[in-house]
Amino acid sequence: MWRQMTAEDLPAVIAIGNAVHVGYPEDSRIFVERFELFPAGCFVLEDGTTAHGYVIAHPWSLGDAPSLNTLLNDIPATADCLYVHDLAVVPSARAAGAGTAAIERIKSVARSMGV
Repeated sequence: MWRQMTAEDLPAVIAIGNAVHVGYPEDSRIFVERFELFPAGCFVLEDGTTAHGYVIAHPWSLGDAPSLNTLLNDIPATADCLYVHDLAVVPSARAAGAGTAAIERIKSVARSMGV
């Protein structure tokens, strides 16, 4: 089940990111900053007790993807899309359509923003 991320989820989210994206490491500050800038675009996949994945999205400018492992500092005033920064699901939870469900959540957030 996907649910809204909380600050308490960040250690688990960071651990999942490090385990799933081994070749693309990001500093923990990246996860924290994106959550703080736009918590409405952050969700966790859990089974009631354990996190099995996450998705982090934030408003941004279409065609101008931020560099990996770079702080944003702020959301652009001219943001015209919802940028999916990261989607990670542990291998054992991948076969149940979790990624598709995460993108549907993000699309719902984007529609509510009018982007």
